[in-house]
Amino acid sequence: MGYLLKADDNGHYSLEITDGVWMDAIQTASEQGYSDPDLRRERGDDPYFSNVAAKQLADALNRALVAQRIEPKFGGGSALDQDLARRIVYILQIAIREGRELQLVRTSG
Repeated sequence: MGYLLKADDNGHYSLEITDGVWMDAIQTASEQGYSDPDLRRERGDDPYFSNVAAKQLADALNRALVAQRIEPKFGGGSALDQDLARRIVYILQIAIREGRELQLVRTSG
């Protein structure tokens, strides 16, 4: 199980992430003052993510990156690292800047 974060339907602005990475992102954002219970999704939940929530999450992850609260790349892809955090922030910011619908979809596998 994992998540697909996407800002379009053609896959150009999308990122598949594991449960562990997403839970780390939520925890890290929470430590930076952002909390939204809607960030945990189950299959069948509404996949749309508001631009307000996207901006707040991107801001919190950026604060964590600047403060060096996210470790450099681990290489395993099972925990949030700086590269994954930057990719998540990038997709969130693309959705905001270009007025795209942002979706967080629960996946299987």
